[in-house]
Amino acid sequence: MSVVAGKVQHYPLAARSSRIHGKGMFARKAIPSNTVIYESDDYTTTVYAVYGSLQRTATEHLLEDLLRWENHSCVPNTTLRFDGTTVQLLSIRPIRVGEEIVCDYRTTEDSIPTPFRCNCGHCGGIMVR
Repeated sequence: MSVVAGKVQHYPLAARSSRIHGKGMFARKAIPSNTVIYESDDYTTTVYAVYGSLQRTATEHLLEDLLRWENHSCVPNTTLRFDGTTVQLLSIRPIRVGEEIVCDYRTTEDSIPTPFRCNCGHCGGIMVR
């Protein structure tokens, strides 16, 4: 476990090149299902959706260093939970060592300001909201 000023990383993760898009976040250790991978109560917010932000409410988007590397997949292995002032990244199934950590942007974003082609390998669709 790694702890830095309001941020707790329960499982080691690494940012590196992704087959899905640019850089991604990868598990450096096997992660069981229904497990808090990372949590933080020390993050910046903005009222606008920007590249790398995650929507918390209709008018609040998180700018969180580690989570900006989480790419989209139509078949996610994580979900985000906001518990009061804390954001948590939770596994929704077992994650293998070296597997990319992904979430479904359709479950976290009311709108996507810049449409993109989904490269998750499961749908091949255009992501627009």
